[in-house]
Amino acid sequence: MAKKRSGGGSGIGLIITLVFFILTTVILGVTTYMGYAEIDKAQAAEKTAKDDTKRLEKEVNWWRFQARAYREYMGSPAQEDKVAKRAEWLQERVDFAKNPNNPAKYGDKPANHEEVKTYLATLAAEMPWEFNDKNELKKTFPTRLVEEREKYKNLEKRVADIEKERDDARTNEIAANKASKDAKDFFDAQVKEFKEKADKDFVNDRKKIKDQQKDLDDISKEKADLAMAKGTAETTLDVTQKQVSTLKNQVVSLSKAKGELTRDVSEMKSELSQLREKHTDSDVRSTIDPDALKRWPKERLNWQITWLDQKGTMPYINLGSADGVQPQTVFSVHALDRSGKLSEKAKGTVEVVQVIDAHLSRVKVTSVVDKNKDPILQGDRLFSANFGSTQRKRVAIAGLADLGGEGTDSSVDFRRLMRRQGVQVDAYIDTSGEKQPELKNDRGERGTVTEKTDYLIIGEGLESARHPKARDKAYADAFQRQFADLKEQAKQNGVAVISLKQYLESIGYRPLKSDR
Repeated sequence: MAKKRSGGGSGIGLIITLVFFILTTVILGVTTYMGYAEIDKAQAAEKTAKDDTKRLEKEVNWWRFQARAYREYMGSPAQEDKVAKRAEWLQERVDFAKNPNNPAKYGDKPANHEEVKTYLATLAAEMPWEFNDKNELKKTFPTRLVEEREKYKNLEKRVADIEKERDDARTNEIAANKASKDAKDFFDAQVKEFKEKADKDFVNDRKKIKDQQKDLDDISKEKADLAMAKGTAETTLDVTQKQVSTLKNQVVSLSKAKGELTRDVSEMKSELSQLREKHTDSDVRSTIDPDALKRWPKERLNWQITWLDQKGTMPYINLGSADGVQPQTVFSVHALDRSGKLSEKAKGTVEVVQVIDAHLSRVKVTSVVDKNKDPILQGDRLFSANFGSTQRKRVAIAGLADLGGEGTDSSVDFRRLMRRQGVQVDAYIDTSGEKQPELKNDRGERGTVTEKTDYLIIGEGLESARHPKARDKAYADAFQRQFADLKEQAKQNGVAVISLKQYLESIGYRPLKSDR
C-alpha cells in the first residue's frame, strides 16, 4: 500500500476557513451597503421634512401677516402679541409696503399675493399706516364709521336747517305778497278816488266859470246902462267897477286852479300809462329764441335734475363748483322731445341755493307753469341763455329794473345778477347822481349800444320805480332823452329789443311778482 501524504488534513481546513472568510466578507459588505443606503434615504426624508416645515412656516407667517394687518385696520390688534413682538410685526407691514412685489419672507409665490398687495395698498390710501400715542392706528374701520356717522348727523342737521329756512322764506314770501297786494289795492283805490274827485272838481269849475262869465255879461250890460246914466249914477258906477275887479281876480284864481288840476290829472294818466307800458311795449319780441334751444350743444343735454325731493321743491342738479356754478345761478327747466332736443316750452325755473360738490348742487323751484299737468320731474333738462356760453353775452338797459314787481328800483341788484351770469353791460342809465342821470357801462365809462350788443332790455320809468327824482322835471326830461337815445341806437345797429320780464324768463330768473 502506498504511504498516505502527510499534512492533507490541514489543507482542507484552510480551504474551508478561506471559504467562510469570503462568505463572511461578502455578507458583511452587502449588509453594510444596505445600511448606508437606508441612512441616505432617512437623511433625504429629513431634509424634505425640514424644507416642508420652512415652507409651511412661511405660509403660516403669510396668513398671520394678513390676519394681523386686517385686525389692526378693524381696531382689534391680536391680544396675544407681546409689545416687542408687535413692534416687530408692525415693522413687517412697513417692509411689505416698501417691497410688496418680492415678499421672500413668505415664500416665492404666496397664495393670493396680488390680491392682498392691491387690497392693502387701497386700505393704506384710505387709512395711512400711522399710529397715535397709544400705539393704535389713527384711522381704522371703527374710527371711519364714527366719522361717517358724525357726517351723516351733520348732514341731517343741515337738511333740517335748510328746510326750516325754506319754510321761513315761504312764510315771509306769502306775507310780503299779501302786503304788496294790499298796498297795490290801496294805491288803486286812492288813484280812483282822486280821479273821481278831479273829474267832479273839473265839472264844478267849468260851471263856476260859466256862471262867472254870465255874471260878467250881466255886469257889462249893467255897465252900459250905468254909462248912459253916468251923470246921475257916479256912486253906483264906482261900486260896480270894484265888483268887476273882484270878479276878474276870482276868474284868474279859478283859471290857475284849473291849470293845476289839469296838470295833476295828466301826471296821474302818465303814471297809469307807464304802469301798463311794460306789458304793451310794441318793440318786445318773444322770450326764448326757439333756434337757441334747437342749437343747444349735445354735450349740455346732460345738464339735468338728478334727484327730486319728496315735495318737489328742492331738487339736485349735476352741475357744481367744477362747472362754474354759483348760488343764485338760474336755469329754465325743459323736457326732451322725441328728437332728443330741448322742448321749446319751459316747465318752470330753478335757482341754485347751495353748491355741494364738483358736479352737484341743490336748487329751489322758483316757478312752475303747470304743477298738475306738467310738473318738474327727475331727468328734466336745464337751459340758460347765459350760463356756460363760450362767448360772453352783451346787453344794454334802457330804464330802471324792478326785480320784485313792487315799484322799487332794483337796478344795482340787476346789474350784479348780470355779472354773476357772466353778461357784459354795454350801457345803462345811472341815476345815482344828484344833478342828472348819465349813460355808463359796467366799467364806469360812457355807455353806448353797438352792433355787438345782443339785447336792449326795456325797464321802468322814474315814476314806476318811485325814484326820488321822478318829480324833478329837468332830471326826468334828461332820463327820457337817454331812454330814447338807447332805443334809437338799438334800432340803428339792428339790436333786438326785449322787456325786462321776458329777459329774466329767458335766463331762468323767476317772474316778477306783479306779473304772477
